[in-house]
Amino acid sequence: MRSDLIHTPIQSDTKRKYGHGFSRKNATYMTSKTVKSLTSFFLLEGVPLVIFFTLFAYTREFSFAVLGLVCATFIATAISLVLHKRIPYFTLIAASTTTLAGLLTYLSNNPNILIFRDTLYYTIFGAAIFFMQKNNRLPLKAMFENIFAITNEGWKELCRRWGLFLILAGILNLLIGLALPLSYWVFYKSVLILIFLLFGSYQLTLTKKYAQEDANSLGLRQ
Repeated sequence: MRSDLIHTPIQSDTKRKYGHGFSRKNATYMTSKTVKSLTSFFLLEGVPLVIFFTLFAYTREFSFAVLGLVCATFIATAISLVLHKRIPYFTLIAASTTTLAGLLTYLSNNPNILIFRDTLYYTIFGAAIFFMQKNNRLPLKAMFENIFAITNEGWKELCRRWGLFLILAGILNLLIGLALPLSYWVFYKSVLILIFLLFGSYQLTLTKKYAQEDANSLGLRQ
């Protein structure tokens, strides 16, 4: 039998699928741990806001919508805890402050409580991660290192971008909440999660640029 006709099926399939320059870094799959982390984030941050906006849109009762937000946040947190056996500190702070501010808003019928909560949450957290990276402290790395495998230079740039973005989100939250009708703020709060997703998706161009050798082509851990 001619030796040039002998080949391994794996090598042949790989070349047909990826070409001769195939490497693990060309793949874009994610580990189950990464998928769980992203799912937990969307469950805790996205679902309660969708419920909040839907209730307000159909009832025009702000207090009722806030009560739905509080209940949805509590349930989503409980589900995440059962599924993953733990809740990241960042997520726990977000859920607990939302629940507390929501309850105070519902009991007092004062929407400014929830508005100021969001403003303080975004601006304080944004300022913290922005100024911490100037001292070579990388809080986003501590929180999301299980998802992304990028260099410290990449983490610093990610902190700068998210820091400025969160500060801007906090300032806009205050201006819209105080200067415009309440319905405009509800809309802003609800679509902000979509803005977060779009901005976060764009950061994949950064994680791709600073990806380590053990990451996939988007800088995600394999």
